[in-house]
Amino acid sequence: MNEPTDILSAVNALSYDFLKQKGLEYIRQLSGRTWQDYHEHDPGVTILETLCYALMDLEYRTNFPIEDILAPSPDQNAASTPKHFYEAEEILPCNPLTHIDFLKVVLDVEGVRNARLISQSRQGEIQGGYSVLVDVEDKVRQLQREHSVIEKIASRLSRHRNLCEDFFEIKLLEPFWIRLHATIEVKRNLDHEAASEFCAVMLSHLNDFISPHVNFYALQNMLFDKGKTVEEAFRGPVLTQGFLDQDELERSAFKPFLYISELIGQMTSFTLVSSVSDCTLATEKGGEIEKMVLSVPSNYVPKIAIQESHIELRCNDVPLVVHADRVQRRFREISHAHVLQRPYFNAETIAIPKGRYRALADYTSIQHDFPLLYGVGQEGLPSSAASSRKAKAKQLQGYLMFFDQVMTNYLAKLSNIREIMSVQPQRSHPIHSSQALRDVPHLQQLLRPLRTPAAEDFEFRLQRKYLGYKVTDKPPSAGSSASLHYQSSLDRLSAHRRYTSKDAMLNHLLSRYAETMEALPLAFADMSAHKQLKEAAYSKERFLKDYAAIGHDRNRGLCLTKDDDRGWDSHQVTGFEKRIMHLLGISNGRRRYLHTLLKDCFYTEHYLERRSLTSFKQEVVDQRRMLLFEGKLPQIRDIAIAQGVHASSYDVRPASEGGYEVILYADRTHTKYIQLDSKSAPIKTLKQAKEAIGKALELFRRFSKDSEGFHLVEHILLRDSTTYSGSTDPYSFTMTMVFPAWPARFRSDVFRRSVQELVLNESPAHLYVHILWLELSDMEVFERAYKKWIDLYACAPAEDPERKRAAKSLLSTIMTHVDRQAP
Repeated sequence: MNEPTDILSAVNALSYDFLKQKGLEYIRQLSGRTWQDYHEHDPGVTILETLCYALMDLEYRTNFPIEDILAPSPDQNAASTPKHFYEAEEILPCNPLTHIDFLKVVLDVEGVRNARLISQSRQGEIQGGYSVLVDVEDKVRQLQREHSVIEKIASRLSRHRNLCEDFFEIKLLEPFWIRLHATIEVKRNLDHEAASEFCAVMLSHLNDFISPHVNFYALQNMLFDKGKTVEEAFRGPVLTQGFLDQDELERSAFKPFLYISELIGQMTSFTLVSSVSDCTLATEKGGEIEKMVLSVPSNYVPKIAIQESHIELRCNDVPLVVHADRVQRRFREISHAHVLQRPYFNAETIAIPKGRYRALADYTSIQHDFPLLYGVGQEGLPSSAASSRKAKAKQLQGYLMFFDQVMTNYLAKLSNIREIMSVQPQRSHPIHSSQALRDVPHLQQLLRPLRTPAAEDFEFRLQRKYLGYKVTDKPPSAGSSASLHYQSSLDRLSAHRRYTSKDAMLNHLLSRYAETMEALPLAFADMSAHKQLKEAAYSKERFLKDYAAIGHDRNRGLCLTKDDDRGWDSHQVTGFEKRIMHLLGISNGRRRYLHTLLKDCFYTEHYLERRSLTSFKQEVVDQRRMLLFEGKLPQIRDIAIAQGVHASSYDVRPASEGGYEVILYADRTHTKYIQLDSKSAPIKTLKQAKEAIGKALELFRRFSKDSEGFHLVEHILLRDSTTYSGSTDPYSFTMTMVFPAWPARFRSDVFRRSVQELVLNESPAHLYVHILWLELSDMEVFERAYKKWIDLYACAPAEDPERKRAAKSLLSTIMTHVDRQAP
């Protein structure tokens, strides 16, 4: 490929002269010697010029500003307007992931001045645990509200906990009071009020240096004053009190040592200060005085004791008057001021430009632009024109309609960009990639009613062409309107292409978030190609609609509280579970019993003359929706579940007593089968056989879909202390995913390998994941143990003996199956 030529072509493609020149070149190549007149008077050149002008109009509309292309119609209801993209505050923040992110969450609690996170790292400790050390505001200590602040921190951290991580301890940092003495030489004389104000400001500055507090900023301050990008401003979790500068946050760590030289450097940074002398630190009255460095004990935070500290101001070696009580009052006022100045986040948003609505789908036929001589415009030909000339004009109109249709289809796609690129499901609003021509002059004279489609297009073919017969349904009757036939034909011709194009666009939207849904086709393996595309498109739309939450909470752990919607039978699952369910096409994401559906829908009875008789019931109270399968094969229930979802597994054969019987093959070679019991309602016609197969397919597919799901258990939540006993650690960075083994596609080895690869790719790299596939009896034991532990974890304290026993029992159940299924 010649790159300079391609670039030149891309630039010139927007030019009318270039389009006409390229068109003539193609005509010369195709026509050869049969046509050599390429002047403007030639009808072919006239058609080419008209098409070039039309293409320029398409190019002009395509280059509208994107906000105009996406602008909704003024007549459209605002509630039904599709959401085209996520706003910054929706898509950029994430659940806390790093130490800095969790520190932001703690600092966002009212009353917190600063905090520190310490991770478990010693031998014998459970990894993934954190201790949180909190320094509260002085006012909180004065009002004795420390316990309330700790409870708020614990509640917020539990809602934002990451997978296989937990917060073992949250405690207060005790004040480490320091007495400061210094003599400061100032450059000019100060009265007693100015001197007292200067001392208060100096002491407040030094207190913030040794015990930093973090400032919250408004969005505009972050973007313009600090020069942060939008991505940098929204990095980490969303906070309620404003935005935190991450660079400042990293510099606000507690100091384990206080150096006198650093304090002197902070004091001399004031322009009014000339020099500092006799600077010392002491911990308490009568304590040892330090002139070089002071060590701060762990679990303590240094603070200046104002009443016991003394700063002497001098000007030209003459002491200045300083009022101690005024210094203390102003020190408290300055210390509390930063809390009152917090901006709070919910008052600011980033403005989104509003577009101007353009009627992009409106198309004017090129046939209006031809000279009257051609007779293809609205005026047509005079009545005196010969029939042969009128026929030629109609023939030319039909020829031009091809170009009209291509260009109006392009505008239909352009106008549907609003829906195609939306991040919310449009299943109830099909997106058309074509539209019927309505502006062609005398259109009704050019269209003829289409002949009725052949019956073979609508027939229902039973598998293997049972008995050589075909069961046909009556095709839909033809309408009287030729334009309706024209529109329906366009829809039918473009149906598959429409979903193919939509799937490509959805893949493009997913790629913008670095996402892919490669495992999704396995969810619709038993469907036709057209229906697979349709269902896959809807699943991808659902994924994009929920992506703000899926992306935000992808590593978020389980949060269990006393609330009804956070325990059993709840949608409140981990972010990782939600993500995997979307990627696997699992529609029901509730935490619920999976084994009960199987027990309620199936039962097996054994007889001497028959090995087993299985009853499948979608609704127990509705006997008409019951199916009975009988046969001499063992595990008849498993055969029915695995094969009943595939239409190719069914067959029809003559019954010995007359009529027909429906059989369900148990293997791919079609040598073993079980039989649908039709004695209570004999099948006399092939139509009844078709209905029985359709009913069985519907019930088995619905059952299999409803049974899909899984449970996720984080082992760190099952601990009874912060350490483990024994040679192995079953808690640290380990989780288990438990899948039911009976749904149809869950039985496939290909699907199970796909799940294993998906979990390996999607789970955090430092986590070890056990994947278990349990049959009915094992699943029932696990789910009952899991539910008991969840109920106790949400309500009982960590020291409760019953809660500890439930956790131990659940872990024992899991490890038993892990050892059993180990390769």
